[in-house]
Amino acid sequence: MSESWRSRRNWQVFALLLAGFVIRLLVVMAQGNTLTLHSDDQGYLLTAEVWVQKGLYTYGNPTIPTVFITPGFPALIALVQWCTRNVELTANIVRVIQALIWMSMSWILIRLFRQWFSKSDERSDSSSAEVFFAAFLSLYPPFLLITSLILTESLFTLFFVLLCVSGYRLLQQFSWRQVIWFSLWWVLAAYVRPTIALFPVFFFLWVWRRHGLPLRTVVKGVLLSGLIFSLCFSPWWVRNWHEFHRFIPLSLSSGDPMLQGTYTPFEKPSLLQRSQWIIQHGHDDKVTYDAWATAEAKHRFIDQMKTAPFTYLLFYVVYKFLRFWGWVFWWKPILPISYPVMGVLHYVVLISGIAGAWLTRRTLLTKFFLFVMLYFTVLHQFFLPNERYALPLFPLLGFWTSLSFVKVKRHLQRRFAKMVGDH
Repeated sequence: MSESWRSRRNWQVFALLLAGFVIRLLVVMAQGNTLTLHSDDQGYLLTAEVWVQKGLYTYGNPTIPTVFITPGFPALIALVQWCTRNVELTANIVRVIQALIWMSMSWILIRLFRQWFSKSDERSDSSSAEVFFAAFLSLYPPFLLITSLILTESLFTLFFVLLCVSGYRLLQQFSWRQVIWFSLWWVLAAYVRPTIALFPVFFFLWVWRRHGLPLRTVVKGVLLSGLIFSLCFSPWWVRNWHEFHRFIPLSLSSGDPMLQGTYTPFEKPSLLQRSQWIIQHGHDDKVTYDAWATAEAKHRFIDQMKTAPFTYLLFYVVYKFLRFWGWVFWWKPILPISYPVMGVLHYVVLISGIAGAWLTRRTLLTKFFLFVMLYFTVLHQFFLPNERYALPLFPLLGFWTSLSFVKVKRHLQRRFAKMVGDH
């Protein structure tokens, strides 16, 4: 690629990232604190406010210490709240920070995309694909929405992408430096969202098999990664032991999503049971409720598998898979785009992404991305499927979508040139 084309491509990518950031700023300026789901987002803001004012880490009930959520994302909000002492101003500043985080994550992925193209057989398409990829990361409407809401996705996606970059480099060539970086990004991602916690267990098995490393080396890598994780999480463990007199490695919040995940679309939601549980016990102690909900979820699963095993297995394997990937995250339209239109766009991204994955199925990067997606897909089969939790995977999917669109574009150009030539 000539220097002029490379320079032009860089400017196009930069312009798209800047446009994405400016659009997010305009959304925040125009809609501000109406950008709320009146759910988790309000809980995070309250957690940060109480944390700054009283030094007490809570969630929901501002008088009781919590282990319901890990402190990664609330710590970011609390830092801003400590500076502003104003909740509404804090919320808007966090939205701007999330826009910056998303643009940074996008640039990291684009750099990975560029490096992959430089060593692939698709170099002739690299410029167009990279620009399209930048447009997707910057302007895809659900990405605009997620950075405008006070939720964990933006921060988690940054650490998750950095984890993927380190993981891919480890698969390319084993090095202790990359093991350390991989472990650090793993820690930061787990502090924001604990669902990533088990990923290295499966990933290091793949590293072992791919490189044919001695078992001793793999054990050292696992121990080093575990040591870094333990050192970084030790303040959280000490705090939990002090508050709850027990070892709690991450959080205690999986019970209710697990219980809700046992209900088919034709059954009553477990929120009714939670309300009844609160009335029966006279309190909303989330730790106690989580233990009860986990036990109840296991009981329901076993009972349903005995009653209608095939139907219930289909619900867990097929329906939850379709729900996780097939529904679009457009819970609060911030642009004049209807849900059905967003649904069509969602499936265009999905189908073109699948096509791109098939075209590059023999490459290491595609195999690694599929491995990551499989991990999260299987993990969420055990809980209430939610399109919001699939959203951090869509930047990876956009990699393949970009390849597909460029190949379609090139095919149409050839057809058009042939038609013109025939005439």
